[in-house]
Amino acid sequence: MVAIADLNKLSEELKETNTQLIFLSIPRKDAYMEEYLPKTYTSSRERYNYGVNLIRDNVNSNVIVIDALDLFESNKHYYYKTDHHFNIS
Repeated sequence: MVAIADLNKLSEELKETNTQLIFLSIPRKDAYMEEYLPKTYTSSRERYNYGVNLIRDNVNSNVIVIDALDLFESNKHYYYKTDHHFNIS
């Protein structure tokens, strides 16, 4: 997990060069493709949302937080069916 203090420290260092830090959160496959999970498997969506909100609520204003969950939900083909690495080409 990313340390919020580290994000804030890095963003302050970048601010001196007039640069903003962008934090892009990519959801795990099981966070948004629940319909493909076995009934006994628990989705990680709740944990994912908690983590993104925790970061968003605690980083300073120089950090841009982008949550890619909506983007991934709109196109279920970012992950191969039998793999857990996302593929954007």
